[in-house]
Amino acid sequence: MLYSTSTQFYDRLSNDLIQLRKSGVDYDVSIEVGKEDANIYKVHSNILKSRSPYFKKKFNEISFNENHVKLLKFPNISANVFDFVIKYIYGGKFSLEKLENSVIFDLLIASNELELDEL
Repeated sequence: MLYSTSTQFYDRLSNDLIQLRKSGVDYDVSIEVGKEDANIYKVHSNILKSRSPYFKKKFNEISFNENHVKLLKFPNISANVFDFVIKYIYGGKFSLEKLENSVIFDLLIASNELELDEL
């Protein structure tokens, strides 16, 4: 029974964090990805710092703007790839089954840049 309860807890925690990211409530970081038609992700520095050494270092280097938000840009990472990265950071899970090889390759490059070794 303990295993079942523990599994349910982590599944619910994962889903709750994913919903937090989707809602954008209390975000303190804005990340712009892509070159043309860039997408903007409203995310939470504490979650990103806890999951990635890259973000932990980066957030110590940059200051908040007048709206108390830190701004980051990754023109070299597509929105398609960053969707998978952010899902992994917040929820710890996603599927590579239906992805093209080129997207998987770009995902590996992004995960290396963002120091997401487990990804």
